[in-house]
Amino acid sequence: MSKAKQILDQIREIGCEMVDFKIVDAGGRLHHLMIPTASMDEDSLDFGFGFDGSNFGFAKTSKSDFIARPELGESVQLDPCMDEPTATFMCNVFEAGVEVKPYASDPRAVLRKARDYMRSLGIAKEAVWAPELEFHVFDGIRLRTEPHHQMYEILSSEGYWGHEDDDYLSSIRLPKKLGYHAV
Repeated sequence: MSKAKQILDQIREIGCEMVDFKIVDAGGRLHHLMIPTASMDEDSLDFGFGFDGSNFGFAKTSKSDFIARPELGESVQLDPCMDEPTATFMCNVFEAGVEVKPYASDPRAVLRKARDYMRSLGIAKEAVWAPELEFHVFDGIRLRTEPHHQMYEILSSEGYWGHEDDDYLSSIRLPKKLGYHAV
């Protein structure tokens, strides 16, 4: 039995209606693609899923065909943040074209190269990298209601409109129009 069939059987046995595929963009931000289990088969799980890499900072629009290929482990991991059982996979990024090949600038590929180099130097046998996950809907809201004036303002350290005084938060701000598939 192929690994893809084994994983797909586990997904169905657990009762996952959706499968979440996570991709790290060129800037290190986590994005995702969620696909109904009913739309998946062994081939699609093996090959991966196409996405527009220009929205992730990988390439210009004219060469933006990329593939998110899930890294299949021995068992299905469930997304702990979802109410319903949802299988989740980290994906490696591949360039789509006449030949499908690993994308050299995929941050996960860069980390694998760094790990292998570290091992070749004998610095360590193993290294562990993980994302620092943070979640904010918004930091606050200002409302003003008067007979002649209605106003609301959403305060968000992640919003591109952030305040000049909060420059230290610029690393978590989502640039305008770059929140595509943001987690």
